[in-house]
Amino acid sequence: MFSTLFAIATIVATWKLFEKAGYDGWKALIPVYNLYILLKICRFADSAILWILIAVFCLPIASVMIIASAFAVGAAFGGGAIGYVAIPTFLSISLIALLPIASFALHIYIMARLAKAFGQSDAFAVGLVLLTPIFIMILGFGEAKYQGLSQSTAMDSTQTAMPKDGPQTSNKSKSTPKTQPKIGDDWVNGK
Repeated sequence: MFSTLFAIATIVATWKLFEKAGYDGWKALIPVYNLYILLKICRFADSAILWILIAVFCLPIASVMIIASAFAVGAAFGGGAIGYVAIPTFLSISLIALLPIASFALHIYIMARLAKAFGQSDAFAVGLVLLTPIFIMILGFGEAKYQGLSQSTAMDSTQTAMPKDGPQTSNKSKSTPKTQPKIGDDWVNGK
């Protein structure tokens, strides 16, 4: 009973979260589409969303393919107990063990961007990673406002945003601040 109420509260909170970000709340009810909208809220580019969805939904298929290819490698070693059992087992277990690690790393990245999109701290992002349903409820039912992400974060999370007139210095002298080359400025401005 409690699990059902908790799940309903999480769905309603996700509905509210979508509405805060300017999307229709009912989109939270559709299983794959809600992940797509969540990634749009986090301001991922469409091509990145496609790759994330492929990664998430192809992991079970990849697991089966890894096991099948491991048995093929084992057969290439002559079969027998070593070829058909030991080598495929070792290869498939070691490769499949990496899939949850990659999935969790992707979860961390998405939750960190979601926290930033709502103007929350890094500590809040840690809460989103570890206690996702509870912190989704805090975002959905709380006072958090959707702020989106800065232009540089939305385009490429490795670039740092710089003011148009270059970096500002904190010295109080009357000299003109030194400007540094702006990394990726031509790409951002479309030149």
